[in-house]
Order: sequence, then structure tokens, then C-alpha cells
Amino acid sequence: MRLVCSLPPVSIFIACAIALFLSVLFVDSIRRALRSRRLQRSFALARKLEHQAAALLRGYGFEIEAEQPTQTWTVHVDGEPQQFSVRGDYLVRRGEARFIAEVKSGELAPDVSNIATRRQLLEYHHAFAVDGVLLIDAERQQISEIEFPSPQAPRMNLRTILIAFLLGVVVSAVILKIFNH
Repeated sequence: MRLVCSLPPVSIFIACAIALFLSVLFVDSIRRALRSRRLQRSFALARKLEHQAAALLRGYGFEIEAEQPTQTWTVHVDGEPQQFSVRGDYLVRRGEARFIAEVKSGELAPDVSNIATRRQLLEYHHAFAVDGVLLIDAERQQISEIEFPSPQAPRMNLRTILIAFLLGVVVSAVILKIFNH
């Protein structure tokens, strides 16, 4: 038995194209829904871990001054000021020292050797003008104090100081001899 199609080939092509298009839309909508669910679960976990981090901070004697503190920071690009807003997780105090605390989770983010984390913490240190930065590994319930030493002027070694002193003595002697003649 032979099947006979009475539709012209163009109509079959258009029907197939529409079916393919609808299939792609359907698959894309399912993929978006799954991604949205994953993001919602991820945000819910992040909020839970941040609340646990607040309790951890208090347990280590930190007083929470602000949650999600925002700071406007100005940098200059070719002499022109550009402002940016940065937001940390917590602004805390212990004694007289103030810290910006950043809560991280996952495999890489809580590690200061992760370049993105390190740069973020350095930016927070400068923008918030605090005494230090705290990196909180939310899953391991650990707090690390991160220190960024200030750039120091090059130090002179003893030899350089001695040569400068002797040169000063010689120049002083020459000047005294000139004015005593």
C-alpha cells in the first residue's frame, strides 16, 4: 500500500519549519524554567549562608554595624572622576577596628588565591576605608582576616646611609674651607 500526500511540497516544508520552530521554543522555555529554579535555589542557599555567617561573626565577638553596606567609590580615569558603588555583605566592628566582611561559598570563591575574590576584597578594603577585610567561608564556617599591606617607600640600606653621611661630611668640609679663606 502506498501513501499519497495531497499537500504540495512547499506546504510540507512550511509545516516542518513551524514544527521545528515550536520545538525550539518549547525546549528553550523548559531550559529557562530549570535555570530559574536553580538560580532561586542558589539565592535561597546564599541568603541562608549569609544569616549563618552573621551568627558566626557575633560568635567571634564582632558587632554588626550594617548588612549589605554600600559605598560609593571614586576612581580617576585619565584624570576624569568615575564613581562606582560597591556592596559588601557586612560592616562589622570588634573593639576599635572596623572590617568589611564578605561571605563566600563553593569550592573556589572562599579562597583568597582565587583572583576574582582577591580583587574584590582589595577593592572593598580601599572603597570602605576599613582596618581590615574578613573572608567568610560560609560552608566551612570559617573566618579569615585578610591583610593588604600598604605600599612602602623603598628602604635605604646601611651602605647607602653611610655613603650619604660621608658625602655630607665631605661637602660640609669643602664649604667650610671655601668660606674660611
